[in-house]
Amino acid sequence: MDTPASTAGNVVIVCVDTLRTAYIGAYGNDWIQTPNLDRFAQQSVRFTHAHPECLPTIATRRTLHSGRRAFPFNDYHPVPWDNVYIPGWQPMSPDEG
Repeated sequence: MDTPASTAGNVVIVCVDTLRTAYIGAYGNDWIQTPNLDRFAQQSVRFTHAHPECLPTIATRRTLHSGRRAFPFNDYHPVPWDNVYIPGWQPMSPDEG
């Protein structure tokens, strides 16, 4: 059965580098003004105990986009043309897309 568009849920993932919840009003900060994020948080689900699966950012984004674990990097295979040889920073393979 198809769900009518008016009752279907929407998912928006906000992925920001180097922004701690301690600096956002929706998480209790009262000395830095973040009105747009605060308004968005009021209309959304706000996670208070969320943690990334791994670090650094590239590997975490791979997990968000593919739904597959990125850590530990057991299947790391450097790409010959890439100049970064750090596990987790390689491009996503075709089967991860």
